[in-house]
Amino acid sequence: MICITLPAVLIMDRVQYSLAIELNALEGPVADTGLEFIARYMAVSNVNSLLESHPELAGPSTISALEGLLKDPGPCAESRGLFLYKQAAEALINVVLHSQGTPLSYQALFTLKDALVDSTGARHRAITEAIGSLPLVIKGPNLPASPSWQFPEITLKALLRLFSRNLSPYKLRWIGRSLVIESPQMPDKILVIKTANKNGSVQSLHNEIIWQEYLRKNLSAPVRFEIPEPVKVKGARVFKLLDVPLPSNGNPGSLEGRESICFITSREYFSYINEPLSEKGFTVEEFREAISRNAWLLGHLASAGIIHTAPIPLFHNRVQQDRRPDRGLYEWWRGGRLDRWLDSCLYPNIGPTGLRDFEHIVSFKGPTWKLYRHMGAHILSLLLVSGSYFRNLNPALRGRDMDGIPVDVRHLFPPKIFEEIIQGIFYSYFHGFTGSEFTDKLPFDLKGLASRMIEEMGVDNYMEEILRTVDQARMSEDEFRSFLAERGYSKKKILSLEKGREELVLLTGPHLGEFNQRISIPEMIEAIGSMAALCIAAKWNDTITKKAGTV
Repeated sequence: MICITLPAVLIMDRVQYSLAIELNALEGPVADTGLEFIARYMAVSNVNSLLESHPELAGPSTISALEGLLKDPGPCAESRGLFLYKQAAEALINVVLHSQGTPLSYQALFTLKDALVDSTGARHRAITEAIGSLPLVIKGPNLPASPSWQFPEITLKALLRLFSRNLSPYKLRWIGRSLVIESPQMPDKILVIKTANKNGSVQSLHNEIIWQEYLRKNLSAPVRFEIPEPVKVKGARVFKLLDVPLPSNGNPGSLEGRESICFITSREYFSYINEPLSEKGFTVEEFREAISRNAWLLGHLASAGIIHTAPIPLFHNRVQQDRRPDRGLYEWWRGGRLDRWLDSCLYPNIGPTGLRDFEHIVSFKGPTWKLYRHMGAHILSLLLVSGSYFRNLNPALRGRDMDGIPVDVRHLFPPKIFEEIIQGIFYSYFHGFTGSEFTDKLPFDLKGLASRMIEEMGVDNYMEEILRTVDQARMSEDEFRSFLAERGYSKKKILSLEKGREELVLLTGPHLGEFNQRISIPEMIEAIGSMAALCIAAKWNDTITKKAGTV
């Protein structure tokens, strides 16, 4: 018997040829709009698998077939459509990644961005999440580890003596859990002593001081950002304050000996930009400047892996925080109902001095898709605060009137100015994150988006929240009564109710969407996804271009 051994290269050529034939045969079913869902899903899934292991097989016809699927709205009617579109979008991402610097790579990325413009629902989510997963090397700084917790004790009088300047006379006031000290010796500054919350968040306090130190030393921003100046007590960042003066409006809790931090900051630190012009409020132009500047700062810090996780608190369902796996927090990419959006905007951590409450900053070291989600939360927060500014022109108009008709304050929103604010938020965030101006066409209908936001933010259609029996069961009798009293139930009504007997309807809104349903502005969620995805695409493209230039 004669054995003939074929050269390895010939065997490889035959394998490649066979795989290329297989890929070509799959492209037809992928683009076939008349094919049944399962058959089409299997075809695009096989294409994606082939491109993961053999990305070099892709060609213009592959991209064309995948583009045809992504631009086909038919599968959107299928509840499973998201999975189909995800396979197509991920296949294109495989081409983008494994053909870097080639015309094919740029064609694949252009196809994704082009399909983004007219897509909605499942198609849109699949495309934005695929683009949002483009790998970026973004890692936040390594900060000092927490020390062994030993807190020096100090009286307020002794603390004030730490300063070289004479702070007497001085005036004290409480803002939340922060004791604010004002003195004529510091005409433009205030001294802030921030105490731990009732759960004793010592780590959060320590983190806040660490971030103040880091940003003061390492951040050079071309825009106004007044970073607080931390004050150490006996060499420690966190200390215990003795003889705590009680606030005039009542005791916020047991503060005596509670862990605290101290810092010096601007007198505008506790000003809120969504308070319209009054004795201390902001004009529309001042608000527009501040919201755009904070958008830039959030984007710029995100590009360095420094993520503020709570520009405002965002919840899907506050009442279920203790029993839901997501702790009731809002996962914007899912597009669910947004809980009490106006309440979330009461005390935003974006102000005239820039970002604040650094205890909510984290050092990011995860995959890009997690960064994409953080960025979307930033943009959502900025948009909601913008809506709240115009609602605060008349904050008393809220909820329902005596006849149960939803309050309608759409007249408070100037459509053109609102459009410009939305656009300014995106342009500023994009510039902060990428370092370049956005020059492409917006991937969403700006006028239509502004109109839908005004329609939903300006009319309080959704006021109800349901207190489930399972949530009532987790409360003590006192907690149950206090919970209802805080939400407007009369004492007589509360006494007539038996805890856990039935679900209770609470009017706690306005919310954006009906309880346990979708958000009432899906257009806003889709626009946010587009904005975050385009920021990442531009950053990735710039990174690849720079790499190619250094080869």
